[in-house]
Amino acid sequence: MSGLSAILLDLDGTLADTGADLASSVNAALEELGFPRHDEATIRGFIGDGARFLMERSLPASAAHRVDEGLALFRDHYGRNLIRATRLYPGVLETLDALRPARLAVATNKPEGLSVALLRGLGILDRFTAVVGGDTLPVRKPDPAMLVETARRLGVPAAACVMVGDSPGDIEAGRGAGMATVAVTFGYRGADELGAAGPDAVIDRFPDLVTAFRRLRPLAAR
Repeated sequence: MSGLSAILLDLDGTLADTGADLASSVNAALEELGFPRHDEATIRGFIGDGARFLMERSLPASAAHRVDEGLALFRDHYGRNLIRATRLYPGVLETLDALRPARLAVATNKPEGLSVALLRGLGILDRFTAVVGGDTLPVRKPDPAMLVETARRLGVPAAACVMVGDSPGDIEAGRGAGMATVAVTFGYRGADELGAAGPDAVIDRFPDLVTAFRRLRPLAAR
């Protein structure tokens, strides 16, 4: 891991399986608005670009003008039901501890307040030096500026970081920020879609991040 000293991690689909609780809250909002529910698998396919996009994708095309209304209902329900079914992926706690002394941060398109509350509820908030959410800055992933700011808050150069996530947007943002990238296949995107994004490493289990991190080199050193 020569030259690498920090790891930025996505939250939904990377650290925790939040799909069931997100789906429940989306469906609660849809019912309140008078629209049919989606099955959980469909909603899981909408996750990854923030709450607004999640709601936009869940509403019928004819109801685009009701996104703000749906978003407010979703956030109200989700804020009260963050950890009903949400769980850390296997091995997350042990792996985060094994990655020390690397500096760790969360860089997620989930709103910062909800992210902090979720990480606290899952018992891992204290593992992270910084948490940057989708509403922390005017931009969010795949804009690399979000990751550059996260690196700044960690006190390390962007080139010394690895971005880990389950979506092509995570990989695009990491590459744009000059970071090495790792894609995880156990989240909300398939291995083929992630492979096409061109990550530096792909892992099928969270504990495999330890080996991947040790083998990676900064982009500038290649």
